[in-house]
Amino acid sequence: MCLLLMVLNWKAEALAVREGLEFVNRRRWQTIEVESDSQILIKSILGEFSVFLEIDLIVEDIRNQGRLLDPTFPYVRRSLNNAAHTIAHWNCGPENEAFWLDSRPHWLMSTLLSDCNS
Repeated sequence: MCLLLMVLNWKAEALAVREGLEFVNRRRWQTIEVESDSQILIKSILGEFSVFLEIDLIVEDIRNQGRLLDPTFPYVRRSLNNAAHTIAHWNCGPENEAFWLDSRPHWLMSTLLSDCNS
C-alpha cells in the first residue's frame, strides 16, 4: 500500500511538471527553473534513475517539452518548498486550477516569505 501511494505521488508530480512545461511552451518562454521536492522525479528527468514504465513515459514527455526550452531541474528539500506543498493541497481539482503570472494569492504570502527566509 505504501509503495502504491509513493508511485501515485510521483505520477502526480510528474504530470504537474509536464503540464507546467506545456504551459511555458505555449507562451514561448525560454529559460525556466522547475523545482521539485521529489528527488526521484528530478533524478528521473536527468536520466539518473528509472521509476516505473508509466511514470517513465511521462518523464520522457517532460524531456521532450524541455528540449524547446533551457530548463533546469533542481531538487529542493520539502522543508524549503512549503509554498509548492501549500499550492498542491489547495489545487485539488479542476475547479481550483489557476496560474498566477503577475500577482500572488494573499493566502500564500506568509508561506512564500517563510520559504524565502529559510
